[in-house]
Amino acid sequence: MQFVGGAGGSGGGAFGLFGGGGAGADGNNGGNATATNTNRITTNGIGAIGMLVESIGGGGGDGGGAAGIVSVGGIGAGGGTAGTVTANVGGEIITGFDGSGDGAHGVLAQSVGGGGGNGGFALSAGPIAAVAIGGGGGTGGNGGVVNVNQAGAGATVSTHGSSAIGILAQSIGGGGGNGGGSFAAGGIASVSIGGGGSAAGDGDEVNYNVGNSHVTTNGTDSIGILVQSVGGGGGNGGFALGGAGVVAVGVGGEGAAGGIGKKVDMTTGGTVETSQARSAGIVAQSLGGGGGNGGFVVAGSLGVSVGVGGKGSGGGDGGQVFFRTAGGGQSIITHGADSAGLIVQSVGGGGGNGGFVGTFGAIANLGIGGGAGAAGRGLAVDAIYNGSVVTFEQRSAGIIVQSIGGGGGNGGGVIGVGLGLTVGIGGNGAGGGDAGSAEYRSTTTTITTHQVDSVGLVVQSIGGGGGNGGFSFNLSAGAAVGIGGKGGAAGEASTVKVAVDSGSIHTVEDRSTGIIAQSVGGGGGTGGGSVAGSFALNVSIAGSGAGGGGGKTVDVTNGARITTEGVQSHGIQAQSIGGGGGSGGFSIAIGGPSLAVGGAGDAGGLSQKVTVHNNGELSTADDLSVGLLAQSIGGGGGDGGFAGAGGLFTAVGVGGHGGGGGNGGEVEVINTARITTIGDLSHGILAQSVGGGGGNGGSAGAVSVGAFVGVGVAVGGDGGVGRDAMAVNVTHAGDIAVSGAESKAILAQAIGGGGGNGGKAFSGAFSAGLYASAAVAVSVGGGGGNGGSGGAVTLKADGNLLSLTDETGSGGIVAQSIGGGGGNGGRTTSIAGAVSNGVAVNLGVGVGGGGGGGGEGKTVRVEIGLVGGGRIETQGFQAVGIMAQSIGGGGGNAGDTFGGAGGYGNNVTVSATVNIGGGGGNGDFAGDVHVTNAMSVKTTGDSSSAIVAQSIGGGGGNGGTSTGGRPMSAAAAASTSRQISPWAAAAARAATATLSTSSIRAR
Repeated sequence: MQFVGGAGGSGGGAFGLFGGGGAGADGNNGGNATATNTNRITTNGIGAIGMLVESIGGGGGDGGGAAGIVSVGGIGAGGGTAGTVTANVGGEIITGFDGSGDGAHGVLAQSVGGGGGNGGFALSAGPIAAVAIGGGGGTGGNGGVVNVNQAGAGATVSTHGSSAIGILAQSIGGGGGNGGGSFAAGGIASVSIGGGGSAAGDGDEVNYNVGNSHVTTNGTDSIGILVQSVGGGGGNGGFALGGAGVVAVGVGGEGAAGGIGKKVDMTTGGTVETSQARSAGIVAQSLGGGGGNGGFVVAGSLGVSVGVGGKGSGGGDGGQVFFRTAGGGQSIITHGADSAGLIVQSVGGGGGNGGFVGTFGAIANLGIGGGAGAAGRGLAVDAIYNGSVVTFEQRSAGIIVQSIGGGGGNGGGVIGVGLGLTVGIGGNGAGGGDAGSAEYRSTTTTITTHQVDSVGLVVQSIGGGGGNGGFSFNLSAGAAVGIGGKGGAAGEASTVKVAVDSGSIHTVEDRSTGIIAQSVGGGGGTGGGSVAGSFALNVSIAGSGAGGGGGKTVDVTNGARITTEGVQSHGIQAQSIGGGGGSGGFSIAIGGPSLAVGGAGDAGGLSQKVTVHNNGELSTADDLSVGLLAQSIGGGGGDGGFAGAGGLFTAVGVGGHGGGGGNGGEVEVINTARITTIGDLSHGILAQSVGGGGGNGGSAGAVSVGAFVGVGVAVGGDGGVGRDAMAVNVTHAGDIAVSGAESKAILAQAIGGGGGNGGKAFSGAFSAGLYASAAVAVSVGGGGGNGGSGGAVTLKADGNLLSLTDETGSGGIVAQSIGGGGGNGGRTTSIAGAVSNGVAVNLGVGVGGGGGGGGEGKTVRVEIGLVGGGRIETQGFQAVGIMAQSIGGGGGNAGDTFGGAGGYGNNVTVSATVNIGGGGGNGDFAGDVHVTNAMSVKTTGDSSSAIVAQSIGGGGGNGGTSTGGRPMSAAAAASTSRQISPWAAAAARAATATLSTSSIRAR
């Protein structure tokens, strides 16, 4: 059953002195379509679909092209809207039974909006002036509602070819039309403007309710059941090309917005089995359309050229997705690679990229890259599954539930080449889309995966990454100015919840964790780099990075038995992770007097509380496989951008500063079940809060060469501050047995982020003059960032905690709060040299960057055996029974300095070096440590204490050394050299700590 709207006609072309292309005609709408099957359908042949129910809007007509001295392309027309589609599915449907059924779906229920028409092109040429304007695209039509219902007692569907899906239900918005391109060539002046793209159509709601179906597919790329709402892609802006004798102006067309995906509501039951690769069992998705890209521009003239790239547009949001199993439950089996059992997703569309610009002008150039479009959001995803999933090949997870924000578009880059003034400004990147909440609930889940990279259950909310700023590259015989675009901010993640009451999860091979629950902020966009080079003045300023997105709360409640057998296969992995901050762009300026400034890095995103309540038995059988892993990790700060300047007479380079880290959130673990691990570095419970580390400051270099005078100045960027960890609380009752090297029964720690290192600095200055000459080189190292504080740690445990191995470092309990170390200061080098037949003056100055201060360690409290008793036993070397410690972060070391100054003056030579080593950073306090023990503790290996409780203040950083070069000797020359000794290293701050213990017994 099909209802297809007719396509609109295209507009006519126009040619003449003034040309205007005709507009296209709109596509017709598709009508409603309904079909029901309760009987038997069998097909053979390629593309022979068993049950087809479809409504398609007609495509819009294209605009007509135009040519003339003034030309305007015709406008594309809109696509038609599709109608409602209803498919009532029952009976038996078989396609490709004789093996010829490629592309022969069992059931296809589709509502598809018509695509918008493209705008017409425009061509213009004239002896004096030429103007060309591309036509705008037409809007895409909306898809209609799609309903798939059960007819009768249920359905049996079987397909036997490649790309033959069992049941496919889709609502798809039409794509927006692209803007028309333009080209103009004029004897004196030209103007070319690309046509704007047009907006895409939206997908509509898709409702699937088939509680009893038996679906099998036998070919590659043949999903069992696929249910989707998909927004159309936005139209791209048209390009603009122009050339003229005196003035050329080009403006790229703007891209248009992507369509949104709408709600997907799916209820299913029965069985699904797929046999070949890339054939997931069930997929329920709502996908936003991507935003259109801005049009690119190329403009050139013998006079002045101006180019402005088209702006990218925003991606569409994905819609909400609801998935549930019917009362009879669901069974899913996949046999091929890259074939997950169940996928439930809402994904925002990516933002469009800004248009690139290239310009050439003999007198002057101005190029501005197009700004990018922001990404669409992923919305809430909610899945309720009761039943079984089995996958047999690699990269085939059991169940995936995700909300994902789209990635922001990148800013348009710029290249400018000329003989006079050249200015280029890169376009800014745009923000990533936020993700929605992701939730999975099950009364009983049974999942088995058999090959590598096949996690049992994945539940994630992931913010989209920010777009990168556009680069700027500019060369000229005159002066050059380059400015890189800024990065786009990252999208935020949302909350993640997992609740599994009972059942089992079993993974067999490597990198196949039982349950992964994550809230992950997107990474910030990187700033655009910049290059400026000319024989005159050069200024280069790189774009700054953007902030990382935050991770949100993660809650996991598990009652299923979880068994993993491979390497890097944890039982439960629950994490909130802040996105990393974007790094600043690099900057280079070279030629005449030059200034280069590196872009600043931005801050990492925060993470939030992670809570795990587990009462299901956990078992892992190989290395790097923790039983229960709970972490909240702040994002690291972005690094500052490098700056390098080389110029005549004067060169200045300034490195970008690093961004600060994001705070780690709280972590709470309550475990009442047995945990067993066998491999190395496979702890029973690992609970961590980790503050994000600060980004490193950008290094800087500056070298100047001049007649009579040369000045070089380099300043390294400061490192970003590390951020704090928050409280970690672990409550355990039950037995834990570990059997590998460096594997602890329980490891609970809160660690502050380390400060970023300061950027290094190098400067050189060289000069030659007939009567007098002077060279001055100055270098200043960036300061290290301060470390963040550790959080308070509380650990309560009852039961038997056993290390069943002689391997080194396999212990009972470790609880620690550790302050982050301060970043090191940047080193400096400065070299100056001048020669003259008269007077030569040489000065080198270096100041090392100071080290950052350490972070504070907080209170650690351990209470063992107070409720249910138990014992701790270890056997290996350095296998401590209980270790509780609070450690203050050490101060960063200061930057060393080296300076050399020397030259030759036939009459007088004055040479001086001033070198100041940076000061070391202070160490910080440690917190109180309390251990209360009522267990027996037995250790049998060497260097294995029963109980260690310690509070250790952080050491101070070392001061920077200072070294000065000797001046060159010369007849009848006066010289001076001076060095300033480095500051003494900052002493560690004395820690204040108390230790209280009671009821301690050790054997």
